[in-house]
Amino acid sequence: MPRITGGQFKGLWLVTPRHIRATSDKVRQALFNILGDRVVGAWVLDGFAGSGALGLEALSRQAQGVVFVERHPACVAAIRKNLARLPPHAASGSCELMAGDALAELQRLGRQGRSFDVILLDPPYDS
Repeated sequence: MPRITGGQFKGLWLVTPRHIRATSDKVRQALFNILGDRVVGAWVLDGFAGSGALGLEALSRQAQGVVFVERHPACVAAIRKNLARLPPHAASGSCELMAGDALAELQRLGRQGRSFDVILLDPPYDS
């Protein structure tokens, strides 16, 4: 079961559907160590969000907001549960969950003129 590896929610265990391969704690920690302060105040897109671990890690490390995109109903439910586990002030107005295909939603967001400082895409192995 993955957990948040840094920031204000460090140690928070995440709900993860059985059928997904969540990005490991070690990989997430390395990724966010590389990104460093670029996450602070950033708008982040977590495509192929799965459990939402990457986006939640960004929120924990002071991202301004995160858009989670996931099409699988069990994963959408897991992201909702994980967001509900955050303190009330943590996700108020700064999170959006979109149920749909990540690439199609990314194109739609672009057509709407939405932009992001950090885009995280961790698709399933079989895609």
